[in-house]
Amino acid sequence: MSPKTDRPTRRRAAEVKGKVEELEKRLAALEGHLRLLRSQARQSTGSAKERLTRLEKQTVARAEQVRETFQKSLERVSQVLNASRERVERETGRLRRALRAGVRAGTEAYRRGQKG
Repeated sequence: MSPKTDRPTRRRAAEVKGKVEELEKRLAALEGHLRLLRSQARQSTGSAKERLTRLEKQTVARAEQVRETFQKSLERVSQVLNASRERVERETGRLRRALRAGVRAGTEAYRRGQKG
């Protein structure tokens, strides 16, 4: 594979890695925010407690959305990697068969040349 054809794949892999890292950071930030909200809600009273409880529920919902997105992204990356692996295995098999056929043909041609 030439470096020219390899670049888009590397670029896409870097993009996916960047997106995964971004999702991990967002999830960590949401979980940190959620911990803060929970501790504040425990310490507060009255309307502030209600407001913080509502914010906590919203944050939990957002964190769940990020987790789902993250999981779907990982599943897609896994599918792409499996498809890529299968494609590489097919190509490797073809190259191996072609190489063997070439070696056999070369051997036969060499032997024919020795006899004649």
